[in-house]
Parts: sequence; structure tokens; C-alpha cells
Amino acid sequence: KVHDSNFTDYQNSLGAIYIVRDPRNIVTSMANHYDISIDEATRIIIDKKKFLDKSHKNCRVFVGSWGFNFNSWKEFQNKNKYILIKYEDLITKKKTVFIKIFKFFDKLGIKIKLDIVKLNSAIKSTEFEKMKSLEQEQDFEEAPIDKKTGKRKAFFNLGPKNDWRRLLDKKNINIIESNFKKEMLELGYL
Repeated sequence: KVHDSNFTDYQNSLGAIYIVRDPRNIVTSMANHYDISIDEATRIIIDKKKFLDKSHKNCRVFVGSWGFNFNSWKEFQNKNKYILIKYEDLITKKKTVFIKIFKFFDKLGIKIKLDIVKLNSAIKSTEFEKMKSLEQEQDFEEAPIDKKTGKRKAFFNLGPKNDWRRLLDKKNINIIESNFKKEMLELGYL
């Protein structure tokens, strides 16, 4: 609950497709996107009461900590209206993941014909390097603004090359792992 209101609600949601990512990689991605330090990004993802501030692009949004967010959506498992997708599987097993999502839609009563040719085309056209190249060719509004230069930074920054083992210091690794040990064990991240 957030301010005595349900964070997730069966009456307003048909189901939940929850995409989870190793929080150690979220920190490095978040630091780049919001132009903040790794230490600040680590503090943000462990903050159980965290709101994303209102900006010219976004309204104020409650996110809570990484663990709170992950656990809150699992409530939909009780009604068999939940599917968990690991971001890492989207990188390594794209077709398998998308077929799993189509089966989930079917289970929810959403009838969408799976066209393997279109699926293969969609996968190919949205490869990270292709998206990165498109971003360089044309404006991409979601790209963050560099606080120092005022110019857009790459939204498609590291993608699959974002590796916390190379980018995080021991202090932040320990903070993240100690705060989310239960969830990270559940997900196979530890």
C-alpha cells in the first residue's frame, strides 16, 4: 500500500508482465540516464519511499525500492495473472520470451495471432545495436540531457555490455546485495 491505497489492483489491471533486471546493473544504467553518481543511484534503488520527481516530461511517480517494486507485483500470482520476464533473458532468449508472453496473453483471454515471420522481423529490427544506430541518426526524446553540456546523451548506452562486475565498486555491490539478498536469491542473481 501507498498512502493507504493499493499499489497494484485487480480491478484496474488485467494482469502483470513484470520485467526484472539485476539491481546491480540497474544502478549503472540509472546513473547514466539521470546523470547522477553510482552512490546516488544506489541510494535511490534501496529507498522504500522513493518517488520519481515531477519534471517537464513526467508526473511524480511512486516507485519504492527495487525490492518493494518487484514484490508488489507478485500479488498477481495469486490470481494466475502474472508473468515474470528477466531482462537478461530478453537479451539472450528473445524469441522464447516473446512466445511466453503471447501464451500469457492467450491465458488472459487476449487473442493475438502469433506470426513467427513478424516476430522474427520485430526481434531483428529492435536489436540493441540497430536501436543505438537509429538514435544516432535521428532525435530520440527519451534520451537524457547531460547536465554539463545541455546536449542529449545516448539513451541506448551500454545495453548488453552494461556489466556491474566491471562498473560497480565493492561498497555499492555490498549495499545492493545486502538490501535485496532474498529477492536476488529468488531470481538467481546471487
